[in-house]
Amino acid sequence: MWSLFRLLVAGFLGTALGLAATWYSVRHVKSVSYVAIGPWRATPANATLAADPYGRAYMAHSGTVPLGLGEGMVLVARHDSSGQKLSGACTYRVSGAMPAARFWTLTAAARQPDARPAAAAGPAALSDSLTSGEAVWQRHGALAVDISRQPQPGNWLALQTKAAFAIKLRLYDTGATFVGPSTAPSMPLVQRVSCP
Repeated sequence: MWSLFRLLVAGFLGTALGLAATWYSVRHVKSVSYVAIGPWRATPANATLAADPYGRAYMAHSGTVPLGLGEGMVLVARHDSSGQKLSGACTYRVSGAMPAARFWTLTAAARQPDARPAAAAGPAALSDSLTSGEAVWQRHGALAVDISRQPQPGNWLALQTKAAFAIKLRLYDTGATFVGPSTAPSMPLVQRVSCP
């Protein structure tokens, strides 16, 4: 009788642990096969038949459709270039050269699984994203975009959140290859400017 009870408890705990791990993986693990370039991560395999099971499960749960390899690439930064998590309470600067692409967008997104935009939608901000057509470029073709809750001169994404967020860079019709770190193009830095 005692061994049957122990077997039932072990079975219940194993099932509960397995369901909890599956729930967490489907909601939070976007892929285990990614390419890291500084603070930026890309999952080029998710747009192919070689997508790993975690990537497939995340895309099915979230309803997202990745850009095909011929369409472009999405890169996400959840940390700055020094490795610290991005916080809405701080001011950041994305600066440097952008990879070659016909068109790109830069968005500050909330860290929830649905990744809704975290930028302000109102008269203080032109939009919740910055595009290559709107960006003000520096003299030598470099770019500087400030991301903060306070207004900034030049290119600015206004945050509404003080919580953690992510920066998404979508490159459309790009010739850049993201097969591995050795073939990846140079990416802009994500630097923390100030933090109260």
